[in-house]
Amino acid sequence: MIKSEETKAILASLLFGGVGIFSLAWVAMQARDAQGPVALIFPSGKTQEENFAVISQAEGRLIRYGATDNVIVAQFDHLSLSDIKKQTGVLTILDPKATGACSTASTGNGL
Repeated sequence: MIKSEETKAILASLLFGGVGIFSLAWVAMQARDAQGPVALIFPSGKTQEENFAVISQAEGRLIRYGATDNVIVAQFDHLSLSDIKKQTGVLTILDPKATGACSTASTGNGL
């Protein structure tokens, strides 16, 4: 049990500071442009081929595969970010440049 008021204040400051930094980092990684490349984070348990099929059905183009099977960088020309999320069933959509969602696998588009 924490007894010192000074220790409680320090711990509270560290906790809120950590939450603030995490929140800023999360906001900075969010995709803002639906027509540019976006990193799609799919739920675990599906193969890259299954995830790619979902992207194709939503009329998206593969840019590259991510570091894991559930990360794919793709581009959609005619959908908003919310429509991309609804049609593909992804957990979240991130900015691939901010997250570094890259691997050695590439389609040659230079991204």
